[in-house]
Amino acid sequence: MADRDPITCHVLNTINGTPAPGLACTLTLHSILLPPGAPQPANLPATLHAATDADGRIKHWTPSSLSSSSSSSSTTAAATATAATTTSPSSTAAGSTTTPATTADRSIRSLLASIHEQHGGQQRSIWSLRIRNVGEWYAEQGVESFWPEVEVRFLVKGSERWDGWRHYHVPVLLGPWNYSTYRGS
Repeated sequence: MADRDPITCHVLNTINGTPAPGLACTLTLHSILLPPGAPQPANLPATLHAATDADGRIKHWTPSSLSSSSSSSSTTAAATATAATTTSPSSTAAGSTTTPATTADRSIRSLLASIHEQHGGQQRSIWSLRIRNVGEWYAEQGVESFWPEVEVRFLVKGSERWDGWRHYHVPVLLGPWNYSTYRGS
């Protein structure tokens, strides 16, 4: 088992400079940047879920069909990522390609491997990290928040099988009235 998924995040509360545990997060693969006229895979968007741990981090994501509507444990997510397998793509009548989806096939590693196998190693894809319960989380601490939720969209280039691959870490510095993000290491 890998110690982390290829895309991770870390949320810090800027009010007091501490980790932000217990935030429900969604990671979504929206699309692949393909040449004009090339069809998008039929199984997109692909959604994964997790909650920030005591250190405000998410190291493992659970595919949507395995997770509850709010969050999941990183142990379950890690087991899912480890069990993931990639199958050969097939064509649909509409001309788009899809990978037959079992629950395990929706892990980040499987999604990135599928992009690599079907579209080449340097292909870029559009993802989003959505922190779903920001307003509720701050309200539980007695703090008013402008944000009911926060969403960050970003590009991922390649996959772990590509020679130039680099892990994607998305830190979010979160406050009740502002947030910022950057590509971490």
